[in-house]
Amino acid sequence: MKHLFLLLTFFSTTLCLGQPYQRFNGESNEDFVKRITRTTSLSYAVIETNEWDPTHKSLIYFLPFGKKKGEAAIIGYVLVPKSMMTYRKILIDTFFQEGGDPGIENVFFANADKDKERELIIMIRWPQDHPGAGIVGTLYGTHIFDDPSPTIEEYQLKFFKALSEKLDGGFEGKRNSETVKADFKNAVQIRAGLRKLGY
Repeated sequence: MKHLFLLLTFFSTTLCLGQPYQRFNGESNEDFVKRITRTTSLSYAVIETNEWDPTHKSLIYFLPFGKKKGEAAIIGYVLVPKSMMTYRKILIDTFFQEGGDPGIENVFFANADKDKERELIIMIRWPQDHPGAGIVGTLYGTHIFDDPSPTIEEYQLKFFKALSEKLDGGFEGKRNSETVKADFKNAVQIRAGLRKLGY
């Protein structure tokens, strides 16, 4: 039932991705996002960036999804300008529960392919509180996405799955009374990992 609900929500959301969104004069980033999404809360502060276009700023935002413990998820989007006050929406991805509810640890940009535009990197954290199994700590995940296409109106950013897995954070905390450190849990470590891979 949970997965059916998530799929229905995903498809209903995707149907709205192609429509334009008009911003009001003087409207803040947060007010604009909350108005078009009809929500009162966000999972992370709205990010305004001209990373992919020096003349027009895009907005990155994340919505909470599901309220029951163990069923929570986060959905990320990019609002890309079509004109001065009009945007189109692109799905980034949905981040599901992994032994704990997801949370946004960090959002930043780094070069992760061979073109000059930097890619979007989202770090997710999942608290792991399973003392009965001898596991207490935090699981870190790295998700790397290509920049939006300037010529194609795609519905979702391309996910670099293999590269993300190479730089996956891993677990940090106590595992069977042994202290474990995550391999990648911040932007400095991930950027260093990308440089070692030749980016």
